[in-house]
Amino acid sequence: MEKFADIEVHCYHCGEELPTQRIEYDQKSFCCAGCKTVYQVLNQHGLCEYYQQAAAPGINQRIVVRKDKFA
Repeated sequence: MEKFADIEVHCYHCGEELPTQRIEYDQKSFCCAGCKTVYQVLNQHGLCEYYQQAAAPGINQRIVVRKDKFA
């Protein structure tokens, strides 16, 4: 993870650049509640070795959905 003056600049889970209002949890920074929740679930079940596979291996789901997607 890239750091600037000991401050994370990328989400621990997905690796996207952190917004101004980042979420801090367990001494890690997250871009959204979804990334933090996935980390919490993995951590609670002892599955954080997932993060050893690659730096920020998660996929961010913050995408705009078409209004007519389910029309």
